[in-house]
Amino acid sequence: MKALLLVAHGSREGDCARVMEKILEKVKSSGDIGLAEVAYVQFQRPTIEEAVRSLAGSGAKEIWAVPFFLFEGVHVKCDIPHQLKEAGSAYPDVRILLTRPLGYDEKLVDIIFERLAGEKANIV
Repeated sequence: MKALLLVAHGSREGDCARVMEKILEKVKSSGDIGLAEVAYVQFQRPTIEEAVRSLAGSGAKEIWAVPFFLFEGVHVKCDIPHQLKEAGSAYPDVRILLTRPLGYDEKLVDIIFERLAGEKANIV
């Protein structure tokens, strides 16, 4: 069974988890993904190891890890692959694949213009 693992940075602020859970629920509701989890590189749980354990325990035989990052910094190039490899070593029958991060997408530019067109902004 194929599973999705969204890997986010994590934050000391609680809003990060709320946002990621909303995204995960939207992905799950599409009906295309049976198993899906969110994991965090740091500051929050579940960790990558905990999420891999959960997915493997739910029957995943293939886990597609998608870094929820815009560019390939240290976390995407080093930390995430290392943590996935370490977590996967406990499940030799589970294949773990790492995609590119979200990166550039025209839709991000559209979101910027939506924010400028009427979003409430905080004065700094």
